[in-house]
Amino acid sequence: MAQDSSAAAPAGVDANQTSTTDDGRFSRLVRFLTHSEQLPQNVWRTRHRFIVSLAVAHVPVLFALGLVLRGDTPIHSGAEAVAISTLSLAALNRHMSRKVQELLATMALLSCSAMLVHVTGGSVEAHFHFFVVLPVVALYQSWPPFLLALGYVLVHHGLIGQLWPESVYNHPAAINNPWKWAAIHAFFVSAASAVFVVMWRLNESARSEARDLYRQLYEGERAIVQQLEAAATMKDELVSVVSHELRTPLTSILGFGQLLRDVDGSEGDQKEWLDRLLRQGDRLQFLVENLLNTAKAPSDSTDVAEVREVLEDVLGEQADYPNREDHGFKYIVPEGLKAQISPRSLRLILANLVNNALKHRIDGGLVSITTWLEPAPGRDVAVVAVTNRGENISEADRERMFDAFVQLDSSITRRVAGVGLGLHIVRETAVAHGGSVDVKCVGNEITFLVRLPVPLAAHKRANSPAA
Repeated sequence: MAQDSSAAAPAGVDANQTSTTDDGRFSRLVRFLTHSEQLPQNVWRTRHRFIVSLAVAHVPVLFALGLVLRGDTPIHSGAEAVAISTLSLAALNRHMSRKVQELLATMALLSCSAMLVHVTGGSVEAHFHFFVVLPVVALYQSWPPFLLALGYVLVHHGLIGQLWPESVYNHPAAINNPWKWAAIHAFFVSAASAVFVVMWRLNESARSEARDLYRQLYEGERAIVQQLEAAATMKDELVSVVSHELRTPLTSILGFGQLLRDVDGSEGDQKEWLDRLLRQGDRLQFLVENLLNTAKAPSDSTDVAEVREVLEDVLGEQADYPNREDHGFKYIVPEGLKAQISPRSLRLILANLVNNALKHRIDGGLVSITTWLEPAPGRDVAVVAVTNRGENISEADRERMFDAFVQLDSSITRRVAGVGLGLHIVRETAVAHGGSVDVKCVGNEITFLVRLPVPLAAHKRANSPAA
């Protein structure tokens, strides 16, 4: 009977998945060891010069040791010194790539180790020089020099040990089995190389994390500075705009107050001056209320407001505002429509919407206010739509026009004055009571839509079977 090959895998684990996981771990290990971060050119150049200088510094020492310890002729010792010097000078050739220069400098250092072993007659202590070279090569933070060191030790100890064993080893076991001892030496070199590779990769990871943290701190500090600069700019603009807006009604109040005090006008003139003074006082009060309500939108969501009643109060107050003799409204509000919001908060929303429509209408057009009950998931909503003819609003401006102190026309020659708080207060107040605000533009017809939840009892009655 044929056996399912997947039976050998643990229950619930696919064999291919296990293999893929193992391959993934091996791939990550290879990337960790081989994909090192390249040193900056100036740092690499400094380290490279040090390594080459260290190799050159060995030349006179090895030349002297060859003459004294081995009794070599000056020509023989000089040839060895020339070989190291040639490798070192070649490593300084900038026309070659960094990798080639690294390998040439590493070859020069390894040749110093090999010659030190030779002139000392294969002394065990001299073999330790290879392990001194490894941390020096680690300064490159590159793995090819370690592969070169591994191959160099294996070939040198094995091949030279086979041809001239006494020049590499000074004990019988190694002399009789040079390739075996070459493999042992290569193993320890590879182990030391692996340790150095892991050390510098961990060091690179730590430096990378430190850089990321520093970058985050820098970007955070820069963002805070930008916010502070923006806040300072906003403060200056706010002081300028508020000063301008408050100065107009204050000047009128003071002017008409002086007329009432100093001029003996007729009873009709005095009444007109007093009416204008009171209208400017109402205007000033409206500005101040908007400023105060910007700090915190009221959220008295337990109260209920009669939409028609609040709207009629707001429209009745418009006659007391200056330059509103030509105002015209058309409104359709069904009887009994209520919203889950206090009359004060609803008045704040409607007053700002109506005031905005009157200020921005063109050709003295009619302002239309329509309300209705709209079914919605969870609870129905009362919708208030305020429409006027005005200049078309772009998509980008529709997003930012509800932000505080934003005026779409902020030039000094703008047609409409204002602080830029009305629509912001409308949105914040509506959202605080579980509602929303939207704006739609069809040609020159601008409509602001405010949705507010209806009282829960009214929602139940509207959705009951009897209804």
